[in-house]
Amino acid sequence: LIEEEMKNKEGMFYSLMGIGSISTKKENFYQAYIIYNRALQIANETEVLAYQSLCYSKLGDLMREQKEYVKARDFYLKALTIADSLNFNKERKDCYFNLAKTNESLEFYNDAYYYLGRYVDIKDTLFSQEASVRNLRMQIRFDLKNKEKEIEFLKQKEQQNNITRNFLIIGFVLILLVAFLLFYLNRIKQHSNKLLKEQNREIEQQKEEIGTNLEQLAATNTELAAKNQQITDSLVYASTIQETILPHSNIFKNYFKDSFVFFKPRDIVSGDFYWINYRKGNVFIALADCTGHGVAGAFMSMIGYTLLNSIIEEISDASPALILEKLNIKILETMHQHDSSHDDGMDIAICSYNLKNRILEYSGANQNIAIAQNGKLKVYNGDISSIGGTFGKKEEQNFTNYNIEITTEATVYLYSDGFQDQFGGPNNQKYMSEQFLSLLNNISQFPLQQQNDMLNLAFNDWKGTHK
Repeated sequence: LIEEEMKNKEGMFYSLMGIGSISTKKENFYQAYIIYNRALQIANETEVLAYQSLCYSKLGDLMREQKEYVKARDFYLKALTIADSLNFNKERKDCYFNLAKTNESLEFYNDAYYYLGRYVDIKDTLFSQEASVRNLRMQIRFDLKNKEKEIEFLKQKEQQNNITRNFLIIGFVLILLVAFLLFYLNRIKQHSNKLLKEQNREIEQQKEEIGTNLEQLAATNTELAAKNQQITDSLVYASTIQETILPHSNIFKNYFKDSFVFFKPRDIVSGDFYWINYRKGNVFIALADCTGHGVAGAFMSMIGYTLLNSIIEEISDASPALILEKLNIKILETMHQHDSSHDDGMDIAICSYNLKNRILEYSGANQNIAIAQNGKLKVYNGDISSIGGTFGKKEEQNFTNYNIEITTEATVYLYSDGFQDQFGGPNNQKYMSEQFLSLLNNISQFPLQQQNDMLNLAFNDWKGTHK
């Protein structure tokens, strides 16, 4: 910057604020954040509180653009503190409005209502101040006109002393004209005052109506917030129960030192679940995608998880295909689907790995797995049939059992369609299976913990602000 070379800190500050504003409009949020913080540094060095308040307000706007509402609220509060100390009413008004919008986005409706009320109050104060200034200006102009008339009158009176009585008539006429003018101006002033009173009365009525509407809105928001909180609390408690039931990642590490679980429910509770069990030297692992999302899917996931534990106890020499066949029968019985129209079910992949002979058995019900070995990724497709539901009501449901010998180091991926169906990217499209398998192939050469981090990064980058 030229101002930086000239050591003009005030010029540098305004230049940086302008650049930061342009970066924000171009959605280059990271660059805008760096520039605003540089401007804040200059404001702190110059100890100009107005500059500091402006920087915090712009940082709040930037965070709110990125839906970082907690950070935005903190910045707005700092800006408000400085505006209060300087008694800057316009900046206070902007801070109150931004805090009301931010707290609304955070669903802090009481705080949103509080700041909205403060915004309305200070807006009225500013309006009253502006009206007072306008009235004062009108009064000054009026007084100036009166003074000018008085001066003119004195001049005429002085001239009258130097002229003959013949000009007394002219002077009398001039006095009458001045009196008429004063009377006319007084009538105009009275009319203006009457209009001003009527406008003030209308403003007061509007204020009362706004106050009434705000009270109704606050009551409605309070009721909705309470109901929403009850539902959310129930779902959070259900999520806690679901997380408690699902196996901890440490259980997987007991059998597979290098392993990870990438589990990101779209809602508070999930319709996907994973399961692990150990029987006679074999480690059984399953991943299922149940019908529906949220609460409906979560109920099905708990039913499926419980039935898998029951089946593995009942069968002495289990294989993945046999487990799927038994699971299909039990889902049909449990959900009474033979004599009802319910078609809830699940897509599931089950693997059995013998720790001694390194043989992996796999069977899938409309659910695939992928194995990365020797630098290549191979996909094993399950049978085109789900557990339960319309496809599961066949009299005999048989599933294919794959035997895969693991001769060298390999990575086995069990996955649902959640990652592939995630909307996002520049055109708000699904991630799709082909792109997902390409991602697995690209990251398969890295350690598993790093793979987990890379999957998380790719998922968040693609998802962006989408749900």
